[in-house]
Amino acid sequence: MRHQLTDLLLLHAAESDQDVDGLIDFNSRLHSNLPEPDPRIGEIVREMLAPGMHPTMTREDFFLVEDSETQQIVSSLCVIPQTWTYAGIPFGVGRPELVGTLAEYRRQGLVSALFKAAHERCAALNLPAQGITGIPYFYRQFEYEYALELGGGRVIPLATLPPTPDSAFTLRPATNDDIPMLQTLYDTFAKRHLITCLRPAESWRYLLEMSDGNGDKQWFYLIIRNNEVAGYVDIAKETQGSRARATELVFNGSMPELAGWLLPRLRDEIAILHADAAPAIEYIYLNLGSRDPIFPYLGAYQPFTQPSYAWYIRAPDLAGFVTLIAPALEKRIAGGPLAGLTTTLSLDFYRSGLKLEFEGGRLTGAVNLLPGEGVDAMLPPLVFLQLLFGYRSTASLARALPDVRLNQSAPMLDALFPRRRSWVKPLT
Repeated sequence: MRHQLTDLLLLHAAESDQDVDGLIDFNSRLHSNLPEPDPRIGEIVREMLAPGMHPTMTREDFFLVEDSETQQIVSSLCVIPQTWTYAGIPFGVGRPELVGTLAEYRRQGLVSALFKAAHERCAALNLPAQGITGIPYFYRQFEYEYALELGGGRVIPLATLPPTPDSAFTLRPATNDDIPMLQTLYDTFAKRHLITCLRPAESWRYLLEMSDGNGDKQWFYLIIRNNEVAGYVDIAKETQGSRARATELVFNGSMPELAGWLLPRLRDEIAILHADAAPAIEYIYLNLGSRDPIFPYLGAYQPFTQPSYAWYIRAPDLAGFVTLIAPALEKRIAGGPLAGLTTTLSLDFYRSGLKLEFEGGRLTGAVNLLPGEGVDAMLPPLVFLQLLFGYRSTASLARALPDVRLNQSAPMLDALFPRRRSWVKPLT
């Protein structure tokens, strides 16, 4: 993929070792929060592009714009291919990341050109959806909509934690030999949620083998109770000021019993891993989303809530995506008040639309419509993604957006697309 954007600016995928070295240098400088380049960012790029290291990425997934006069990279982004599931149904996702342009080259449409290339790459790889965790509003201009919860959780001051009590629990660092157990724990927990990211053995290997210099590094620990593995927890390398973070907690057992031991024990481990942190660590941030099962048992530690942000999601072919997840819709129909549904549901998104045809409880057709052809409901462009991905109910959308007009379709839409919690731990 090569596009001559101007006489001097050429967009292309990474092609050579020189391109890789340039991307490492460019991203470590551009995305640094320090006066100097951040080696943690450079290591992320290096390990993404090291032969045989990353489970899905190749050089063809990293795009750059170079100035032929100065011989420097001036803008870049990558796409991380991965597989998510919708109610257990796999679908491909491209995750744009490391998006950036040098200040003196901004407002020339370079990021727009890079996203066009990235979306073409996703189409070539049969990745019908894209998801990005990005800055507020910016990615809406590329057909992305906030449609999944991202982050949030509870923040616990270290000063409220007691000494680590004697317990039947222990922590042990996870190794590659533990991958089958980690997979089982992860998959069991993931099945309780609507949208999740598959994590096969090669993804676990990548996570465990990341160097300590990689800014995305997580240290994983098995939670062992009476010599039996009962779960796992992580500690992230990246801190947020004086907060250390745990971003995954999977546990099979008594959560009240675990909570009384785990937080003091994590405090002890964080003191080792982040001994040189500046500023010094004063809090543990359980960055586990808004409703993790451990949260009701933290009251003694005086936690405060960190609100969630959201994933941007893009699904350019809605009819194709709904057809892909038809088995989930049909299961919902069979198990609820719509059993045997035979109808046509036409939705108007002002700039486009969607028609769904059902017969005897089966989805028999899904067609993208032109504006004005939907008659059963009207929603602003892209807002349907919030319903589709279980992020909002029709009632919450109607309260927030006066141009949501549901007519008599709200009960049907809520039955087909109920609000449900998701748990997306993406491949980085």
